[in-house]
Amino acid sequence: MAQVLKGPPRGGGGRAYETGADEPFAIVVDPDSMDRANGPITGIIFVRCGATVFPEAAWSDFPVVILGWWHRAALSLVTGSKSERFMFMDGPYRFDVTAEHPSIWTLRFLRDNQALGEARVEGKDFIREILRAGNISLRACMAKDWIDSDIRGLEHGRSELQRHARRRR
Repeated sequence: MAQVLKGPPRGGGGRAYETGADEPFAIVVDPDSMDRANGPITGIIFVRCGATVFPEAAWSDFPVVILGWWHRAALSLVTGSKSERFMFMDGPYRFDVTAEHPSIWTLRFLRDNQALGEARVEGKDFIREILRAGNISLRACMAKDWIDSDIRGLEHGRSELQRHARRRR
């Protein structure tokens, strides 16, 4: 369960929207939107945490590359790091995750290093969502017979994160 602590909407792109609903944390990936017409795979990827959507609903970026980074950052959190950055490739957007307590993590949504919102998430839910989004993306790539270094990097990151997350339970 996610608890939104603050995050009023801001003007311009890359908003953290707050609608008041209390929804679970999710990394939203749309496998049907994934395309690799001109280089790295593009597609829809964004974060929903409580009522916050970041950077915005239906955000188009590079999901395989991003999820590869995010798996490595999540692995660092699982293996003892107290804080990690989760970057988007397109635009000045990121969310920072702080593991102040093993079970409750704080997410801080930023654009150009300015905080747009903050939420708390159970660490296990965060890891589960990173793995789920990676699995969805990898299945979509396999279904389209795509393979490249970004996909292999995501596969490796997912395997390592799964292995370490199991030990943590």
